[in-house]
Amino acid sequence: MIARRSLLATAAFAKLFGQEPAKLPNILLITCGNLGPHLGCYGYSSVATPALDAFAAQATRYEKAFAVSSIPAVSRAGLETGMWPVSTGMHMDGRAVLPEFIKRLPDALKAAGYWVAASQAPAGKPRFVWRRLDAVSPARIRLRDAAYERLVKTLKPELRGKGADAQLPPHFEDNDDSRLDWAHYNELIGLLDMQFSARLKEATPDWLVIFASEYGFALEEGNSAVYETGTRVPLLVRMPGQMTGAVSQRLVSLIDIAPTLLTAAGVRVPAYMQGQPLSSPQQRRFVYASMDRVRDRYEYVRSVREGRYRYVRNYSTGAEELYDTQTDPNEVTDIAKAEAAVVSRMREQLERWRAEVRDLGLMPDAELAVREAQWRTRYAAGRAPEFVALQTKLTELASTKSLDKIYAAFAEEESPLRYWACVKGKDTHRREIERLTRDSSGAVRVAAAQALGNTKALLRELKSPEEWVRYLALLALQTDGSAKAAIEEMLKTEKNRTVSAAASRILKGM
Repeated sequence: MIARRSLLATAAFAKLFGQEPAKLPNILLITCGNLGPHLGCYGYSSVATPALDAFAAQATRYEKAFAVSSIPAVSRAGLETGMWPVSTGMHMDGRAVLPEFIKRLPDALKAAGYWVAASQAPAGKPRFVWRRLDAVSPARIRLRDAAYERLVKTLKPELRGKGADAQLPPHFEDNDDSRLDWAHYNELIGLLDMQFSARLKEATPDWLVIFASEYGFALEEGNSAVYETGTRVPLLVRMPGQMTGAVSQRLVSLIDIAPTLLTAAGVRVPAYMQGQPLSSPQQRRFVYASMDRVRDRYEYVRSVREGRYRYVRNYSTGAEELYDTQTDPNEVTDIAKAEAAVVSRMREQLERWRAEVRDLGLMPDAELAVREAQWRTRYAAGRAPEFVALQTKLTELASTKSLDKIYAAFAEEESPLRYWACVKGKDTHRREIERLTRDSSGAVRVAAAQALGNTKALLRELKSPEEWVRYLALLALQTDGSAKAAIEEMLKTEKNRTVSAAASRILKGM
Protein backbone atom coordinates (compact mmCIF):
# COMPACT_ATOMS: atom_id res chain seq x y z
CA MET A 1 0.00 0.00 0.00
CA ILE A 2 2.80 2.42 0.89
CA ALA A 3 4.63 1.73 -2.38
CA ARG A 4 1.40 2.17 -4.36
CA ARG A 5 0.68 5.54 -2.70
CA SER A 6 4.23 6.62 -3.40
CA LEU A 7 3.83 5.80 -7.10
CA LEU A 8 0.52 7.65 -7.25
CA ALA A 9 2.11 10.68 -5.60
CA THR A 10 5.03 10.60 -8.04
CA ALA A 11 2.63 10.49 -10.99
CA ALA A 12 0.70 13.41 -9.51
CA PHE A 13 3.90 15.44 -9.19
CA ALA A 14 4.87 14.71 -12.78
CA LYS A 15 1.46 15.92 -13.88
CA LEU A 16 1.69 19.07 -11.77
CA PHE A 17 5.21 19.86 -12.87
CA GLY A 18 4.61 19.03 -16.53
CA GLN A 19 8.09 17.50 -16.64
CA GLU A 20 9.81 14.33 -17.71
CA PRO A 21 11.08 12.16 -14.80
CA ALA A 22 14.70 12.75 -15.88
CA LYS A 23 14.37 16.53 -15.60
CA LEU A 24 14.63 16.95 -11.87
CA PRO A 25 13.87 20.39 -10.47
CA ASN A 26 16.35 22.45 -8.50
CA ILE A 27 14.99 22.87 -4.97
CA LEU A 28 15.14 25.85 -2.63
CA LEU A 29 13.83 25.29 0.89
CA ILE A 30 13.56 28.46 2.97
CA THR A 31 12.63 28.04 6.62
CA CYS A 32 12.50 30.17 9.72
CA GLY A 33 11.33 29.58 13.26
CA ASN A 34 8.93 31.19 15.71
CA LEU A 35 6.43 32.31 13.05
CA GLY A 36 2.72 31.70 12.96
CA PRO A 37 0.52 32.44 9.93
CA HIS A 38 1.11 36.15 10.52
CA LEU A 39 1.69 37.23 6.94
CA GLY A 40 -0.27 39.54 4.69
CA CYS A 41 -1.09 36.63 2.37
CA TYR A 42 -2.81 34.88 5.30
CA GLY A 43 -5.03 37.92 5.85
CA TYR A 44 -3.02 39.33 8.74
CA SER A 45 -2.87 43.13 8.46
CA SER A 46 -0.47 44.13 11.26
CA VAL A 47 2.65 43.26 9.26
CA ALA A 48 4.29 44.29 6.02
CA THR A 49 5.31 41.28 3.93
CA PRO A 50 5.38 42.37 0.26
CA ALA A 51 7.92 39.76 -0.88
CA LEU A 52 6.18 36.82 0.78
CA ASP A 53 2.77 38.05 -0.42
CA ALA A 54 4.05 38.28 -4.00
CA PHE A 55 5.52 34.79 -3.70
CA ALA A 56 2.21 33.45 -2.33
CA ALA A 57 0.50 34.77 -5.47
CA GLN A 58 2.71 32.36 -7.45
CA ALA A 59 2.48 29.43 -5.03
CA THR A 60 0.01 27.23 -3.18
CA ARG A 61 -0.77 28.58 0.27
CA TYR A 62 -1.58 25.92 2.85
CA GLU A 63 -4.06 27.19 5.43
CA LYS A 64 -3.80 24.20 7.76
CA ALA A 65 -0.10 23.40 8.09
CA PHE A 66 1.29 22.33 11.46
CA ALA A 67 4.62 21.65 13.12
CA VAL A 68 5.04 18.61 15.37
CA SER A 69 6.01 20.80 18.33
CA SER A 70 6.98 24.36 19.16
CA ILE A 71 10.24 22.98 20.59
CA PRO A 72 12.65 24.03 17.79
CA ALA A 73 15.02 21.06 17.68
CA VAL A 74 12.19 18.55 17.98
CA SER A 75 10.17 20.10 15.17
CA ARG A 76 13.23 20.34 12.93
CA ALA A 77 13.95 16.67 13.55
CA GLY A 78 10.50 15.81 12.20
CA LEU A 79 10.97 18.01 9.15
CA GLU A 80 14.37 16.51 8.33
CA THR A 81 13.37 12.85 8.71
CA GLY A 82 9.75 12.88 7.55
CA MET A 83 8.93 11.08 10.80
CA TRP A 84 7.24 11.82 14.10
CA PRO A 85 10.10 12.55 16.56
CA VAL A 86 8.37 10.46 19.23
CA SER A 87 8.95 7.47 16.95
CA THR A 88 12.67 8.02 16.41
CA GLY A 89 13.55 9.01 19.98
CA MET A 90 14.28 12.60 18.90
CA HIS A 91 11.42 13.94 21.03
CA MET A 92 13.51 15.24 23.93
CA ASP A 93 16.10 17.52 22.34
CA GLY A 94 15.91 16.61 18.67
CA ARG A 95 18.99 14.41 18.92
CA ALA A 96 19.24 10.64 18.71
CA VAL A 97 21.26 8.05 16.82
CA LEU A 98 19.25 6.96 13.79
CA PRO A 99 19.38 3.60 12.05
CA GLU A 100 21.54 3.72 8.93
CA PHE A 101 18.53 3.34 6.64
CA ILE A 102 16.88 6.52 7.96
CA LYS A 103 18.34 9.47 6.10
CA ARG A 104 17.93 13.14 6.92
CA LEU A 105 16.51 15.18 4.06
CA PRO A 106 19.81 16.61 2.70
CA ASP A 107 21.43 13.17 2.78
CA ALA A 108 18.43 11.54 1.10
CA LEU A 109 18.49 14.10 -1.72
CA LYS A 110 22.25 13.74 -2.05
CA ALA A 111 21.78 10.00 -2.51
CA ALA A 112 19.22 10.82 -5.21
CA GLY A 113 21.85 12.73 -7.17
CA TYR A 114 21.33 16.25 -5.85
CA TRP A 115 24.18 18.67 -5.17
CA VAL A 116 23.66 19.81 -1.57
CA ALA A 117 26.93 21.67 -0.92
CA ALA A 118 27.01 25.47 -0.64
CA SER A 119 29.15 25.77 -3.76
CA GLN A 120 27.78 25.88 -7.28
CA ALA A 121 26.67 22.49 -8.62
CA PRO A 122 28.53 20.80 -11.47
CA ALA A 123 26.89 21.16 -14.88
CA GLY A 124 23.78 19.05 -15.28
CA LYS A 125 23.46 18.20 -11.57
CA PRO A 126 20.27 19.35 -9.77
CA ARG A 127 20.70 21.49 -6.67
CA PHE A 128 19.15 21.40 -3.21
CA VAL A 129 19.60 24.59 -1.20
CA TRP A 130 18.29 25.02 2.34
CA ARG A 131 18.33 28.52 3.82
CA ARG A 132 17.26 29.41 7.36
CA LEU A 133 16.07 32.90 8.32
CA ASP A 134 16.46 34.22 11.85
CA ALA A 135 14.67 37.59 11.98
CA VAL A 136 11.91 36.59 14.40
CA SER A 137 13.90 34.53 16.90
CA PRO A 138 12.84 34.95 20.56
CA ALA A 139 16.25 36.42 21.43
CA ARG A 140 15.76 39.18 18.85
CA ILE A 141 12.18 39.85 19.86
CA ARG A 142 13.29 40.38 23.47
CA LEU A 143 15.95 42.97 22.60
CA ARG A 144 15.35 46.40 24.06
CA ASP A 145 16.41 50.01 23.45
CA ALA A 146 19.67 50.53 21.54
CA ALA A 147 20.22 46.82 20.88
CA TYR A 148 16.83 46.54 19.20
CA GLU A 149 17.34 49.76 17.23
CA ARG A 150 20.60 48.41 15.82
CA LEU A 151 18.76 45.29 14.72
CA VAL A 152 16.03 47.11 12.80
CA LYS A 153 18.12 49.90 11.29
CA THR A 154 18.01 48.16 7.89
CA LEU A 155 14.21 48.12 7.84
CA LYS A 156 12.67 50.42 5.29
CA PRO A 157 11.17 53.54 6.92
CA GLU A 158 7.64 52.52 5.91
CA LEU A 159 8.07 49.25 7.82
CA ARG A 160 9.16 50.82 11.10
CA GLY A 161 6.55 50.73 13.84
CA LYS A 162 4.32 48.48 11.75
CA GLY A 163 3.54 46.23 14.71
CA ALA A 164 2.84 49.01 17.22
CA ASP A 165 -0.95 48.73 16.78
CA ALA A 166 -1.05 44.91 16.70
CA GLN A 167 -3.68 43.61 19.10
CA LEU A 168 -2.27 41.34 21.81
CA PRO A 169 -3.80 37.85 21.53
CA PRO A 170 -6.34 37.19 24.30
CA HIS A 171 -4.41 34.25 25.77
CA PHE A 172 -1.28 36.36 26.39
CA GLU A 173 -0.58 37.97 29.74
CA ASP A 174 -1.29 41.68 29.30
CA ASN A 175 1.70 43.66 30.59
CA ASP A 176 4.25 46.12 29.21
CA ASP A 177 6.80 43.45 28.29
CA SER A 178 4.23 41.26 26.52
CA ARG A 179 2.90 44.18 24.50
CA LEU A 180 6.41 45.26 23.50
CA ASP A 181 7.42 41.70 22.59
CA TRP A 182 4.30 41.37 20.44
CA ALA A 183 5.01 44.71 18.72
CA HIS A 184 8.61 43.65 18.06
CA TYR A 185 7.45 40.31 16.67
CA ASN A 186 5.13 41.98 14.19
CA GLU A 187 7.73 44.56 13.16
CA LEU A 188 10.48 41.95 12.75
CA ILE A 189 8.29 39.98 10.37
CA GLY A 190 9.06 42.85 7.99
CA LEU A 191 12.76 42.11 8.45
CA LEU A 192 12.03 38.44 7.80
CA ASP A 193 10.32 39.44 4.57
CA MET A 194 13.48 41.27 3.48
CA GLN A 195 15.59 38.19 4.31
CA PHE A 196 13.20 36.03 2.30
CA SER A 197 13.40 38.38 -0.68
CA ALA A 198 17.20 38.14 -0.69
CA ARG A 199 17.18 34.34 -0.53
CA LEU A 200 14.50 33.93 -3.19
CA LYS A 201 16.85 35.55 -5.70
CA GLU A 202 18.89 32.34 -5.62
CA ALA A 203 16.08 30.58 -7.52
CA THR A 204 14.60 31.04 -10.95
CA PRO A 205 10.94 30.28 -11.89
CA ASP A 206 11.85 26.71 -12.86
CA TRP A 207 12.95 25.89 -9.29
CA LEU A 208 10.73 24.17 -6.75
CA VAL A 209 10.58 26.59 -3.82
CA ILE A 210 9.10 26.00 -0.38
CA PHE A 211 8.79 28.53 2.42
CA ALA A 212 7.77 27.33 5.89
CA SER A 213 8.26 28.12 9.54
CA GLU A 214 9.70 25.20 11.47
CA TYR A 215 7.44 25.97 14.44
CA GLY A 216 4.81 28.53 15.38
CA PHE A 217 5.06 31.61 17.56
CA ALA A 218 6.29 30.50 20.99
CA LEU A 219 8.17 33.19 22.87
CA GLU A 220 8.48 31.01 25.98
CA GLU A 221 9.72 27.57 24.97
CA GLY A 222 7.07 25.00 25.76
CA ASN A 223 4.21 27.34 26.63
CA SER A 224 2.58 26.63 23.27
CA ALA A 225 4.28 23.35 22.41
CA VAL A 226 1.18 21.40 21.37
CA TYR A 227 -1.34 24.18 20.84
CA GLU A 228 -2.44 26.21 17.83
CA THR A 229 -0.16 29.13 18.70
CA GLY A 230 3.00 27.06 18.80
CA THR A 231 2.27 24.62 15.98
CA ARG A 232 0.27 26.34 13.24
CA VAL A 233 2.72 27.62 10.64
CA PRO A 234 2.78 29.27 7.22
CA LEU A 235 3.57 26.97 4.30
CA LEU A 236 3.96 28.22 0.72
CA VAL A 237 4.91 25.88 -2.13
CA ARG A 238 5.77 27.03 -5.65
CA MET A 239 5.96 24.34 -8.28
CA PRO A 240 8.43 24.74 -11.16
CA GLY A 241 6.88 26.93 -13.82
CA GLN A 242 3.52 26.98 -12.00
CA MET A 243 2.26 30.44 -10.97
CA THR A 244 -0.98 29.42 -9.29
CA GLY A 245 -1.83 31.55 -6.27
CA ALA A 246 -3.93 28.60 -5.07
CA VAL A 247 -5.17 28.07 -1.52
CA SER A 248 -5.32 24.58 0.00
CA GLN A 249 -7.41 23.55 3.02
CA ARG A 250 -5.58 20.22 3.13
CA LEU A 251 -4.43 19.23 6.63
CA VAL A 252 -0.61 19.10 6.51
CA SER A 253 2.20 18.26 8.92
CA LEU A 254 5.75 19.47 8.40
CA ILE A 255 6.81 15.81 8.31
CA ASP A 256 5.20 15.87 4.84
CA ILE A 257 7.92 18.16 3.43
CA ALA A 258 10.63 15.47 3.18
CA PRO A 259 8.47 12.96 1.25
CA THR A 260 7.19 15.82 -0.92
CA LEU A 261 10.71 16.77 -1.97
CA LEU A 262 11.80 13.17 -2.45
CA THR A 263 8.81 12.61 -4.72
CA ALA A 264 9.72 15.73 -6.70
CA ALA A 265 13.23 14.27 -7.03
CA GLY A 266 11.82 11.11 -8.55
CA VAL A 267 12.55 9.02 -5.45
CA ARG A 268 10.05 6.51 -4.09
CA VAL A 269 9.18 7.56 -0.55
CA PRO A 270 10.83 5.11 1.90
CA ALA A 271 8.41 2.85 3.74
CA TYR A 272 9.72 4.04 7.11
CA MET A 273 8.66 7.65 6.49
CA GLN A 274 5.46 8.61 8.27
CA GLY A 275 4.96 11.81 6.28
CA GLN A 276 3.20 11.77 2.92
CA PRO A 277 3.73 13.86 -0.22
CA LEU A 278 1.51 16.90 -0.63
CA SER A 279 0.43 15.40 -3.93
CA SER A 280 -0.80 12.19 -2.30
CA PRO A 281 -4.41 11.39 -3.19
CA GLN A 282 -4.93 10.30 0.40
CA GLN A 283 -5.36 13.32 2.68
CA ARG A 284 -4.73 13.45 6.40
CA ARG A 285 -7.63 13.51 8.85
CA PHE A 286 -5.38 14.25 11.82
CA VAL A 287 -2.05 15.82 12.72
CA TYR A 288 -0.23 15.42 16.03
CA ALA A 289 2.06 17.39 18.31
CA SER A 290 4.18 16.48 21.33
CA MET A 291 6.07 17.87 24.30
CA ASP A 292 8.32 15.79 26.55
CA ARG A 293 11.18 17.91 27.84
CA VAL A 294 11.09 21.67 28.23
CA ARG A 295 13.83 23.61 29.94
CA ASP A 296 14.73 20.87 32.39
CA ARG A 297 11.14 19.85 33.06
CA TYR A 298 9.80 16.42 32.16
CA GLU A 299 6.23 16.37 30.92
CA TYR A 300 4.45 13.97 28.63
CA VAL A 301 1.90 15.89 26.56
CA ARG A 302 0.31 14.95 23.24
CA SER A 303 -2.29 16.65 21.06
CA VAL A 304 -4.46 15.71 18.09
CA ARG A 305 -5.73 18.29 15.60
CA GLU A 306 -8.45 17.49 13.08
CA GLY A 307 -10.54 19.76 10.88
CA ARG A 308 -12.17 21.63 13.73
CA TYR A 309 -11.04 20.36 17.12
CA ARG A 310 -7.79 20.18 19.03
CA TYR A 311 -7.53 17.61 21.81
CA VAL A 312 -4.69 17.87 24.34
CA ARG A 313 -3.73 15.24 26.91
CA ASN A 314 -1.14 15.64 29.65
CA TYR A 315 -0.27 12.13 30.81
CA SER A 316 1.81 13.47 33.71
CA THR A 317 -1.13 15.29 35.30
CA GLY A 318 -4.08 13.43 33.81
CA ALA A 319 -5.54 16.63 32.36
CA GLU A 320 -7.51 16.55 29.10
CA GLU A 321 -8.47 19.63 27.07
CA LEU A 322 -10.57 20.23 23.98
CA TYR A 323 -10.83 23.37 21.86
CA ASP A 324 -13.01 24.32 18.93
CA THR A 325 -10.45 26.05 16.71
CA GLN A 326 -13.18 27.25 14.36
CA THR A 327 -15.01 29.39 16.93
CA ASP A 328 -12.07 29.80 19.34
CA PRO A 329 -8.85 30.05 17.26
CA ASN A 330 -6.82 31.26 20.25
CA GLU A 331 -7.92 28.22 22.29
CA VAL A 332 -9.09 30.23 25.26
CA THR A 333 -12.14 28.16 26.24
CA ASP A 334 -11.69 24.50 27.17
CA ILE A 335 -14.86 22.62 26.16
CA ALA A 336 -13.75 19.13 27.23
CA LYS A 337 -16.47 18.73 29.86
CA ALA A 338 -19.20 19.92 27.52
CA GLU A 339 -18.11 17.69 24.62
CA ALA A 340 -17.46 14.33 26.27
CA ALA A 341 -18.21 12.35 23.11
CA VAL A 342 -15.67 14.33 21.07
CA VAL A 343 -13.08 13.92 23.82
CA SER A 344 -13.63 10.16 23.86
CA ARG A 345 -13.28 9.92 20.07
CA MET A 346 -10.13 12.06 20.00
CA ARG A 347 -8.61 10.15 22.93
CA GLU A 348 -9.11 6.88 21.07
CA GLN A 349 -7.52 8.34 17.96
CA LEU A 350 -4.51 9.52 19.96
CA GLU A 351 -4.00 6.08 21.48
CA ARG A 352 -4.22 4.41 18.07
CA TRP A 353 -1.56 6.77 16.75
CA ARG A 354 0.73 6.32 19.76
CA ALA A 355 0.59 2.56 19.32
CA GLU A 356 1.12 2.77 15.55
CA VAL A 357 4.22 5.00 15.71
CA ARG A 358 5.65 3.30 18.83
CA ASP A 359 5.68 6.52 20.85
CA LEU A 360 8.74 6.42 23.15
CA GLY A 361 7.75 9.37 25.33
CA LEU A 362 6.80 7.53 28.51
CA MET A 363 10.35 6.18 28.76
CA PRO A 364 12.59 8.43 30.92
CA ASP A 365 15.91 9.48 29.39
CA ALA A 366 18.00 7.01 31.37
CA GLU A 367 15.76 4.07 30.44
CA LEU A 368 15.87 5.05 26.78
CA ALA A 369 19.67 5.09 27.00
CA VAL A 370 19.71 1.53 28.38
CA ARG A 371 17.52 0.28 25.54
CA GLU A 372 19.45 2.30 22.98
CA ALA A 373 22.62 0.50 24.08
CA GLN A 374 20.85 -2.82 23.75
CA TRP A 375 19.16 -2.22 20.39
CA ARG A 376 21.70 0.31 18.97
CA THR A 377 19.05 2.98 18.33
CA ARG A 378 15.96 4.28 20.12
CA TYR A 379 13.95 3.66 16.96
CA ALA A 380 14.87 -0.03 17.07
CA ALA A 381 14.10 -0.21 20.79
CA GLY A 382 10.57 0.97 20.03
CA ARG A 383 10.22 -1.89 17.57
CA ALA A 384 11.49 -4.57 19.93
CA PRO A 385 9.00 -7.44 20.39
CA GLU A 386 8.33 -6.58 24.03
CA PHE A 387 7.73 -2.86 23.48
CA VAL A 388 4.04 -3.09 22.53
CA ALA A 389 3.05 -4.74 25.81
CA LEU A 390 5.32 -2.37 27.76
CA GLN A 391 3.83 0.71 26.10
CA THR A 392 0.30 -0.49 26.91
CA LYS A 393 1.19 -0.96 30.56
CA LEU A 394 3.01 2.38 30.73
CA THR A 395 -0.01 4.19 29.30
CA GLU A 396 -2.34 2.54 31.79
CA LEU A 397 -0.04 3.29 34.72
CA ALA A 398 0.64 6.89 33.77
CA SER A 399 -3.10 7.49 33.47
CA THR A 400 -4.40 5.55 36.46
CA LYS A 401 -5.63 6.79 39.81
CA SER A 402 -6.04 3.27 41.17
CA LEU A 403 -3.88 2.77 44.26
CA ASP A 404 -3.98 -1.00 43.71
CA LYS A 405 -2.58 -0.69 40.17
CA ILE A 406 0.14 1.65 41.38
CA TYR A 407 1.03 -0.76 44.19
CA ALA A 408 1.25 -3.69 41.76
CA ALA A 409 3.64 -1.73 39.52
CA PHE A 410 6.32 -1.63 42.24
CA ALA A 411 6.90 -5.34 41.64
CA GLU A 412 6.99 -5.14 37.82
CA GLU A 413 9.99 -6.67 36.09
CA GLU A 414 10.26 -3.81 33.57
CA SER A 415 12.07 -0.87 35.20
CA PRO A 416 10.13 1.92 33.40
CA LEU A 417 7.01 0.65 35.15
CA ARG A 418 8.73 0.83 38.55
CA TYR A 419 9.85 4.36 37.63
CA TRP A 420 6.25 5.43 37.00
CA ALA A 421 5.12 3.66 40.16
CA CYS A 422 7.39 6.03 42.10
CA VAL A 423 6.04 9.03 40.21
CA LYS A 424 2.38 8.07 40.70
CA GLY A 425 2.72 6.75 44.25
CA LYS A 426 4.81 9.50 45.84
CA ASP A 427 1.99 10.59 48.16
CA THR A 428 0.57 7.16 48.96
CA HIS A 429 3.20 4.41 48.76
CA ARG A 430 6.25 5.70 50.59
CA ARG A 431 7.24 2.31 52.08
CA GLU A 432 7.42 0.72 48.60
CA ILE A 433 9.27 3.74 47.24
CA GLU A 434 11.85 3.56 50.04
CA ARG A 435 12.68 0.03 48.92
CA LEU A 436 13.29 1.22 45.35
CA THR A 437 16.01 3.69 46.39
CA ARG A 438 18.25 0.59 46.10
CA ASP A 439 16.83 -0.54 42.74
CA SER A 440 19.07 -1.89 39.96
CA SER A 441 17.83 0.84 37.62
CA GLY A 442 19.35 4.29 38.02
CA ALA A 443 16.20 5.96 36.70
CA VAL A 444 14.10 4.17 39.31
CA ARG A 445 16.52 5.08 42.12
CA VAL A 446 16.34 8.76 41.13
CA ALA A 447 12.54 8.70 40.90
CA ALA A 448 12.34 7.06 44.32
CA ALA A 449 14.77 9.49 45.94
CA GLN A 450 12.95 12.44 44.38
CA ALA A 451 9.57 11.21 45.58
CA LEU A 452 10.95 10.92 49.13
CA GLY A 453 12.85 14.21 48.99
CA ASN A 454 16.05 12.28 49.74
CA THR A 455 18.77 14.78 48.81
CA LYS A 456 21.57 12.50 50.04
CA ALA A 457 20.51 9.72 47.64
CA LEU A 458 20.18 12.17 44.74
CA LEU A 459 23.67 13.53 45.38
CA ARG A 460 25.01 9.98 45.09
CA GLU A 461 23.34 9.66 41.68
CA LEU A 462 25.11 12.82 40.49
CA LYS A 463 28.23 10.62 40.44
CA SER A 464 26.58 7.79 38.52
CA PRO A 465 28.63 6.37 35.59
CA GLU A 466 25.41 6.58 33.52
CA GLU A 467 25.18 10.07 32.02
CA TRP A 468 21.39 10.16 31.77
CA VAL A 469 21.03 9.00 35.38
CA ARG A 470 23.18 12.00 36.33
CA TYR A 471 20.85 14.13 34.23
CA LEU A 472 17.72 12.90 36.02
CA ALA A 473 19.37 13.44 39.40
CA LEU A 474 20.41 16.93 38.38
CA LEU A 475 16.85 17.84 37.40
CA ALA A 476 15.55 16.46 40.67
CA LEU A 477 17.97 18.71 42.59
CA GLN A 478 17.43 21.91 40.63
CA THR A 479 15.47 23.65 43.39
CA ASP A 480 17.65 22.34 46.22
CA GLY A 481 20.14 25.08 47.11
CA SER A 482 22.13 22.67 49.29
CA ALA A 483 23.18 20.81 46.14
CA LYS A 484 24.93 23.81 44.57
CA ALA A 485 28.48 22.78 45.52
CA ALA A 486 27.94 19.21 44.30
CA ILE A 487 26.56 20.43 40.96
CA GLU A 488 29.51 22.80 40.55
CA GLU A 489 31.89 19.88 41.18
CA MET A 490 30.01 17.68 38.75
CA LEU A 491 30.18 20.34 36.04
CA LYS A 492 33.98 20.32 36.12
CA THR A 493 34.15 16.85 34.60
CA GLU A 494 30.79 16.46 32.83
CA LYS A 495 31.21 15.50 29.16
CA ASN A 496 27.56 15.24 28.10
CA ARG A 497 26.59 18.57 26.50
CA THR A 498 22.94 18.35 27.45
CA VAL A 499 23.81 17.60 31.07
CA SER A 500 26.42 20.39 31.18
CA ALA A 501 24.00 22.93 29.73
CA ALA A 502 21.31 21.95 32.22
CA ALA A 503 23.76 22.17 35.12
CA SER A 504 24.85 25.66 34.04
CA ARG A 505 21.24 26.87 33.79
CA ILE A 506 20.37 25.39 37.16
CA LEU A 507 23.38 26.98 38.86
CA LYS A 508 22.41 30.39 37.48
CA GLY A 509 19.01 30.03 39.07
CA MET A 510 20.31 29.00 42.49
